[in-house]
Amino acid sequence: MPIFISARANNLTGARRPWRFHTRHDGIVEFEQLVELMARARTTLSKPDILAVVTLYSEIVTSLVADGKFVKTPLGDYYLTAVGGVLDATGKRDKGTESSGPDLRLRFRPARHTELLISKTASVQREAEGPRMSPLPLAVAPPDSASGFAAGGTARLIGKRLAFDASDQAQGVFLIASDRTATRCSSYLHLKPSVVIFRLPENLASGHYALEVRGATRAGTPRSGRLAGEIELG
Repeated sequence: MPIFISARANNLTGARRPWRFHTRHDGIVEFEQLVELMARARTTLSKPDILAVVTLYSEIVTSLVADGKFVKTPLGDYYLTAVGGVLDATGKRDKGTESSGPDLRLRFRPARHTELLISKTASVQREAEGPRMSPLPLAVAPPDSASGFAAGGTARLIGKRLAFDASDQAQGVFLIASDRTATRCSSYLHLKPSVVIFRLPENLASGHYALEVRGATRAGTPRSGRLAGEIELG
């Protein structure tokens, strides 16, 4: 499968150009999946063997880098570097900093031959427009499935990318009536990207409502997603 490339408006802080490339990957390979793939590849090693070797590799590299070593591997180099501004040659830190010493950051520099190999073998597909990473509400249910939805009651919404700034009145869970009047749910008991537990407005009349989640990017660009179907308030 390819990686997907599109052009997007550049809303990044300090941007010099109005547009930028955006990359969308075909998926995520978790560590357990990686071990499974390695076990099924050209090897006689079992999954426990591979897991032990990779774990040991990680531990040894971590120990060596922490000990001040510059560690070279087939994929690239691991090393620590000092960061932070100083006032003079003595290394005195900027005013207001808590520590007198430098901050340390772990760096990884890809091996050039590996970078070239991956770049040459990768396939790229251009997209006319990158996917809008909008909220994706999938299902909503009352705390007690037998009770149904009622004004003033609570509901549990599940989905993807549901997080929003509850203090912003333009963001949140909105119920939209047939006349397109949108009412914001203002009380949120649990707010996570995959689960939102909220209280339904007490002043809503009985009837059918569309449910819409409204959020925004870090740059402030509005994003919204609507639940398929409607909910019925009794």
